[in-house]
Amino acid sequence: MLNEQEQKTILALVDTIGDTIREATETSSIHGIPSGHLYAFVMSFMSLSAYSQVIAMLKARGEVVEKNHLLTWVKSQQKES
Repeated sequence: MLNEQEQKTILALVDTIGDTIREATETSSIHGIPSGHLYAFVMSFMSLSAYSQVIAMLKARGEVVEKNHLLTWVKSQQKES
């Protein structure tokens, strides 16, 4: 079982990756980031399994959608509707 500090660290990591997807959605011409490209940036810090779990958490929280391996931030778009 994770202690409180480990839980905070994991949530901060999820939020940081979410922020990266949000920024890519807002600034890139493709309005998102390919999942493989994002994993290439973080692969020295986490396993593919851990990365997949982070992306699954972001999707479960309704912040990110994935279509054809393109990760797109949708949470702010849902608030405006």
